[in-house]
Amino acid sequence: MIYQTGNSNGHGAGISMDVCTEKDIHDHVTERGHLRYCFTPKHHGAGRSSDSRWLRALTRPEEFQVFDMADFHELRDEDGDLYGLRILGDPGNRQLLELGDKHEYIARFWAEGRPEDPWHGHPLWPIRSKHDDRRPKGAENRAKQGCCPPQKVFDRMVERRILSASKASRLKTARHVGKLDGGQG
Repeated sequence: MIYQTGNSNGHGAGISMDVCTEKDIHDHVTERGHLRYCFTPKHHGAGRSSDSRWLRALTRPEEFQVFDMADFHELRDEDGDLYGLRILGDPGNRQLLELGDKHEYIARFWAEGRPEDPWHGHPLWPIRSKHDDRRPKGAENRAKQGCCPPQKVFDRMVERRILSASKASRLKTARHVGKLDGGQG
């Protein structure tokens, strides 16, 4: 599996994402499940300020790669929704990168109707800064919505060796993870 690419400041390389004003189906399907993906206006700047939004610097191919990674590793909950991460680097030197404008590090994806319909997603799980134990500004409204992925998803991340058990535990409790392959980074 190819891990997510981007530059070291947590932003994607290439052309940044413009505000999306209408639904747009991605040209490619996922590697494992051949799922289609739809970019939606609500989570690309056309929704309310309280809606979760992808980072503007994140490119469409990078957003799709997070979805493809989730499908490839089958990071599913009981309802069949997928959960993805954005990872920079090669095995031995990987780090988890932000996905959303409110410091979210996990994205949730689901199909609108039937599984063969295009899926879409949004950044979901905000993480506390490694220097500040408070929930990120602007993420307070989602703190009590049960937006944490279920334990099954974190267990699968460990099973697939995406995260160690200790890193999965930190992520589940909304704490900064740092480098994925040892150390606090």
